[in-house]
Amino acid sequence: YSAEWLEINSEEIKRLIAKLEASGLDNEFIHLQGLKYKYDFYNQLLFGPANAMMFAHMNIELPEHYYDFAQSMTFTDSAIVQIPKWFTVMLGVFERGEKEGWIEVSLEHYMEIYAKRIENEKVRSLFLVKLLDHVLQKGYSDDFPVYIESVRPFITHATALEELPSLEARYRASREAHKTILRGEMAPEFKAVDINGKEYSSADFKGKIQVLDFWFTGCIPCRAEMPYMEKLADDMQGENIVFIAMSVDTGDELMALWREMVKDKRGAELQLNLPGGFKSDLVKKYLIHGVPRIVIVDKEGKIVDANAKRPSDLKLRMLLERLI
Repeated sequence: YSAEWLEINSEEIKRLIAKLEASGLDNEFIHLQGLKYKYDFYNQLLFGPANAMMFAHMNIELPEHYYDFAQSMTFTDSAIVQIPKWFTVMLGVFERGEKEGWIEVSLEHYMEIYAKRIENEKVRSLFLVKLLDHVLQKGYSDDFPVYIESVRPFITHATALEELPSLEARYRASREAHKTILRGEMAPEFKAVDINGKEYSSADFKGKIQVLDFWFTGCIPCRAEMPYMEKLADDMQGENIVFIAMSVDTGDELMALWREMVKDKRGAELQLNLPGGFKSDLVKKYLIHGVPRIVIVDKEGKIVDANAKRPSDLKLRMLLERLI
């Protein structure tokens, strides 16, 4: 991901597209295949460095202006919705824009902010529908009604409009299934232990905002999010808030791995293990079927969000700052 690598691969994309255009193949195929080359490369640019650091343990220092390409992307070609990775790339561009300060960060209206940056009606409409679907796939969200109402005026293409009723029906079903952990419900109490066997309970944190980060040692996405959560905890140290990394590891082998992973951590985040793991009452009460899962509890012990955004998303920090 060096400047030299960027130049070599940018030239290779140009070479492939020139070869396509000289091939004599069908023009529509040439156009779509050219877009596929570009979006595969954009996907690599956006997510490659983090994946390399996560899976290959590479220490990567990106060149200055590495993400500048994302700032100028406009999504005006409706053909992009026919190629793989188009939605992933678009979402990645907008989220990168939030991190770089090119795009306003908003808890309730981020979808509307994204929508206003997409000029093409078809692309805008289909992107928003897929974004709403993305929210539902990630788990129950108390904010879904706010999201859908904020973008409804921007969903104007017939194909996308047909998808809205099914999305709304899925939300209603999800709300009913999660009715015991909706925003404002009392949070379930818990007991968990640290690496030395000292027991903590939710009562120990009465009057504090609690950020519970459920994870286990074999979860790659969990481990990828760890540095972001640890930084949040360190940045907010001294505030009326506690960050708890709640391991759901069980069994001698995984518990030994957990102890090895957390023994040298010296940050503000409290490292605990939940006895019973995925079979514990707490996991069942929060209806946790997969991790990472972030739960936020307010000072009164009421649920703020039982399926909060991940710490790599700036909107989680914004929510916590609002609660403090």
